Amino acid sequence: MRLSPRALFLVGVALLYAPWLFLGYGADDDAYRIIRTGRVLLEEGTYVGSRNPGYLVPELGTMVLNALGGSVLANAGTLALGLIALGAFLSLAERLAVPHRFLLAAGFALHPVFWSNATASMDHVWALGFLLAGWLALLDRRWVGAGVLLALAVGSRFTLAPAVGLVLGYAWLSERAERAGVGRAAGLAVLLGAACYLPSAWEFGWTLGFLEPAGLGGAELWTWPLRLGRWGYKNVYFWGLGGTLALAGFAVLAVRHPERRRLLALVAAVVLAYEALYLRFPLDVGYLLPMLPFVLLGLGVVLAARRAWLVAFVVLVASYNLVSVNLARPDQPFGASDAAFGLWVEPGFLWQQTRIRLLTRDCTVVACWEERMGFNQD
Repeated sequence: MRLSPRALFLVGVALLYAPWLFLGYGADDDAYRIIRTGRVLLEEGTYVGSRNPGYLVPELGTMVLNALGGSVLANAGTLALGLIALGAFLSLAERLAVPHRFLLAAGFALHPVFWSNATASMDHVWALGFLLAGWLALLDRRWVGAGVLLALAVGSRFTLAPAVGLVLGYAWLSERAERAGVGRAAGLAVLLGAACYLPSAWEFGWTLGFLEPAGLGGAELWTWPLRLGRWGYKNVYFWGLGGTLALAGFAVLAVRHPERRRLLALVAAVVLAYEALYLRFPLDVGYLLPMLPFVLLGLGVVLAARRAWLVAFVVLVASYNLVSVNLARPDQPFGASDAAFGLWVEPGFLWQQTRIRLLTRDCTVVACWEERMGFNQD
């Protein structure tokens, strides 16, 4: 049986990612909190969210997969959602007539933050897969399916609500004759998405306490200079220095681009929404992942006649897996109050994440991860 180019691409990504499935639950301690939620639910019959405000869909999905096959199957569940995200992205680019869709999808798959998260027991890629599949269903006018998928995106990560709202708004403006269908999808997304947070509300005695973020540290870490410094540094850290500089130049072209204004406006709205959210909580760079497919679609439009530039950008992003040019070093990882500035050539994002995963691969609880990372040392 001959596979289509799309199927070959997805199989290739799965094979490329496969070795990381065997490196424990992930490089982020939140992966172990997700595992703990499933373990407590199975053993005690009580829902205790991995962290506020709750991440019910990946928590339940990972619970089942982990019970059946440990970290390998739990990671494979995330990879499945990552492949759904990539497949939906290819279809979205085709439906929206965005050129160079396979090149853009390669940039998506080779982005180190996506790669790292798509092979770990984390929730970012679950949310992204449901979001892109839901948007594709909207374009195909499958209103019930779209509503359910978008609700699952919100149920995976509450912060997907802005992206869900914006793609629904885009559909509302684009589908003037089908606004009743878009409205049904929106209503279903709101209803089912809200239902995903009922267990969190129950856990907090039917109050809104579950919406309060936890684990942010003291107020001394959140002065405006430190907040702005984290926000700026981690934005660069998401794309790599080369990718960030290239995007700054492409943004100028986007402003001057005379066509596809509605799609570019959607891209700009998503970027502004998530940059504003990230300025509020500039923590894990994975928080910026919802922007990735939208930025890539925008680049496909802006660089439609400049394929060589797009190839160069994808190469820059891919190289960031192995090599990073760093401009700042924090005085304390995960809780910096100061930083040294300079120019350092260091291992890239995926390389660093892989070293952490090798160090912690046999951990099953947060305490083990913290000990291996040196957080429990006096």
